[in-house]
This record gives sequence, C-alpha cells and structure tokens, in this order.
Amino acid sequence: MAVDDLQWSDTASLRWLRHLLHRADDLPLADIATLGPEDARSNSAGIAAAVPLFQHRLTLGGLSDEAVGSLAEEVLGEVGADQRGVGGAG
Repeated sequence: MAVDDLQWSDTASLRWLRHLLHRADDLPLADIATLGPEDARSNSAGIAAAVPLFQHRLTLGGLSDEAVGSLAEEVLGEVGADQRGVGGAG
C-alpha cells in the first residue's frame, strides 16, 4: 500500500492507517508513505502518531541544480544548440 503526501491526510484516514499498521506485522504487506516538509503538515498530531509505526524510515534531501540537470539530460537527452534559451534552458 502506498500513501503519497501523508501530510495532507485527514484525521479519519490517519486513524485507519494507524489501525492497519498495528495489525499488519504478520501480513505480507508493504506499507510505503511519503511525507512532505514540516511546514506542510496539516495534521501534525495524527502524523506524529502514525510515523513511528513504519518499521523503516528514510530521509531524502533535495536535489542540487546540477543533479536535476543531469537527471533531465539522462531522461530527455542533451540540449542541442537550437534548443538553448528556449524555456529558460541554457
């Protein structure tokens, strides 16, 4: 089960998630959630109660401008001379 943007979950959804996580230890179930920045959390108390129930936590930092450029080039290809300056690139 995947929950994206856990910080926007309402109280009832967080209660259900905590209920599931308490009972899922013996089930073949992967529970994955993403959580945005602290200032975006609309239900801090509910999230604080749910987050410790996940067995593993990984904190990812933001990408640097260079990393974003490398990733974009890898996916989209190298920007050609005729594309430079279009849409703010190059």
